[in-house]
Amino acid sequence: MRRKHLSCFFPIPDDLHAECLGNVIRLSVAPLFEEVDAVFNDTQIINLTPGLATQCGFSFKFDPMGNAMFFASLQNCFSQHMDDKMFSLVLQFRLPGNHMTEDPVYRVGKTCSYTPWTSREILCDRNYMEASEQSMP
Repeated sequence: MRRKHLSCFFPIPDDLHAECLGNVIRLSVAPLFEEVDAVFNDTQIINLTPGLATQCGFSFKFDPMGNAMFFASLQNCFSQHMDDKMFSLVLQFRLPGNHMTEDPVYRVGKTCSYTPWTSREILCDRNYMEASEQSMP
């Protein structure tokens, strides 16, 4: 059951960060998290279930130290893009709190750019594959 929560965001902890890696964004977070949501147009919050993640260009795994890593295609369902050159994504993570307070929610955003040489014809990942409709000039 999904809990209702307040729109209260906490400062981003050091172990939660995002980086651009070619045609994907990698988000690293501590191993304990309760849910991940995509934030679309800064107004809609969509829970990323495993099925929706696969459908929309997201994957997830743990690194050798046990930290959770989320990978998002720059062309995922929820990214905002400008002229197919700049891609922005905002996710929010709910991490477990204590029994006395509401679980903290952290919102993380990242904007990445494609260069003309970035490979984007076909992207194969652990749980999804995407293909561009047009080839590069």
